Amino acid sequence: MTRLRGLAADVVRLFDHSPTPIYVLDDRRQIVYCNPACARWIGRRASDVTNLQCEFHPPGEERDAAAADLCPAPEVFSGRWSSGLIGIGGGNGQMRYRRGQFIPLGDGQDESAPVLVVLEAFDCEPPQPGLGSDAHLHEQVRRLQSEMAGRFQAECLIGVGPAIVQARRQIELAAGSRASVLCLGEVGTGKKQVARTIHYSQLQPGALVPLACGALEPNLLRGTLRSVSTRCSADGAFKATLLLEDVDQLCPEAHADLWQLFEFRPEQVRVIATSSKTQTDLEAALANPRLFCALGTMTIRLPALRDRPEDLPLLAQAFLERENVDNPKQLGGFTPEALDVLVAHAWPGNLDELTQFVHETHARARFGRVEANDLPERIRWSSTAAVHSAQVDEPIVLEELLANLEKELIERAIARARGNKSKAAKLLGLNRPRLYRRLVQLGLAEEDSEEGEASDKPDIEPGN
Repeated sequence: MTRLRGLAADVVRLFDHSPTPIYVLDDRRQIVYCNPACARWIGRRASDVTNLQCEFHPPGEERDAAAADLCPAPEVFSGRWSSGLIGIGGGNGQMRYRRGQFIPLGDGQDESAPVLVVLEAFDCEPPQPGLGSDAHLHEQVRRLQSEMAGRFQAECLIGVGPAIVQARRQIELAAGSRASVLCLGEVGTGKKQVARTIHYSQLQPGALVPLACGALEPNLLRGTLRSVSTRCSADGAFKATLLLEDVDQLCPEAHADLWQLFEFRPEQVRVIATSSKTQTDLEAALANPRLFCALGTMTIRLPALRDRPEDLPLLAQAFLERENVDNPKQLGGFTPEALDVLVAHAWPGNLDELTQFVHETHARARFGRVEANDLPERIRWSSTAAVHSAQVDEPIVLEELLANLEKELIERAIARARGNKSKAAKLLGLNRPRLYRRLVQLGLAEEDSEEGEASDKPDIEPGN
């Protein structure tokens, strides 16, 4: 026993003097050892990192960043030797990555064995956008959230598609001004999150006054608008942001009160409005061109989830990792088959539906990864229906079908009779005048050529 303890002490001393970052996670994903090189790389003291509980999720404001930075994918705890990336968030919002080897310290059959993590001595290139392993998607989500940190935290903005990239640029412009903002998008696309992000991204945001236009009765809605106006008159330094949710449902009685805020308090009151209608339908619903123009000084359109398939794996990964927080069951991601099912689904509820779906799936899935069989039945059924969509039967026009069939039979009979109309008529069981009438009706002969047909070839076989 003394010899083993001495050997362990020698190994620790060896690790302490190693120039490469090394740390050890126990079976509960708790950091039990961190060498000086690893502490220098993450910019922390080793004693501050030891005993941190690692969870497979992007770092949050209320979490120690190192606990997420140093946490490998859950598949690392499968008892098999593996490799992957470990990323550390920088103070400037940039991530630094190193490749690592994850070495189980058990007999290869124990899925809850401690793991030794040995990182390379130098940083490497960040993961590139695109589908990959669970750890690859995990690092893409972390990189995007690190880039978004300090500007906007809304999860609905995670993605690399052109539509959501454009929306992030517009949100950043809106956050740097006091102009009114109109946020359009289908139900569940994250309009309320974006509106709050714009408000709280300002240096001096002031008070946020959310008003659900479709839920509040007209008198209460008008009273709130007048109360804000009165407060502005009494306090010249007072600033507020009105968040008008579903502004298309704003009662006509409140239009004048809202317009007065635009007209007399433009420096004190900012308006951010959301609507699930199109811009044209919203203009018709407000029936006040001046009010509509004032609301839409800046317009941000959030894309539907079905229109951003390239972002779906990243969003599903981010929501799944959020479910990992404070949960003993850690899931690394979705299998390729499961992701295929998700992409095939139409997502009529957009991000709200995806959030609920991931919550249910996390509870159903086993430790490791989400497989296609772990998905709720309604999602699997909808994807199957999309692949095997019902074929639209073309209508059958009976007269046209019979005419084409008759035309083909007559042409075959004439060909068999080698152009002799009298013989072709006999083959068809018709007399010659009747055959000729059908030829004209079917467009196979001209009406004025009947005289020429009178001198038809004699009804004798060639060569007789």
